[in-house]
Amino acid sequence: MRIFHGCVIDPPRIEQMWRNATIHYVTQEVQLSDDRENWTPQQVVIDADIERNILLAEVQELEAKDAPSGDEQARLTEVHDRLVVIGADAAEGRAVELLVNLGFSEHLMARTM
Repeated sequence: MRIFHGCVIDPPRIEQMWRNATIHYVTQEVQLSDDRENWTPQQVVIDADIERNILLAEVQELEAKDAPSGDEQARLTEVHDRLVVIGADAAEGRAVELLVNLGFSEHLMARTM
């Protein structure tokens, strides 16, 4: 079980699965707020990466401090390291790859929700 900023992320265990595999669950029906109706499918997929979003928000919060403490600097380094481990900078490419594998054409990926 992982806890990020009070959010518990506890994926169920699946037998016969590689230890380094990541499983993502996607709901069939997505409820979009008014501001997200103009998003592309790629933006929706990227936004579904909860760990990435939490870490990026934490980076923004820590970097906004005028005089961060030593502990805050250490935490910022930890968060940056974790972002590298999860490949946060490759999120757009992974989102496109996922959508292509699901059968989305370039036309569908360019449309808004």
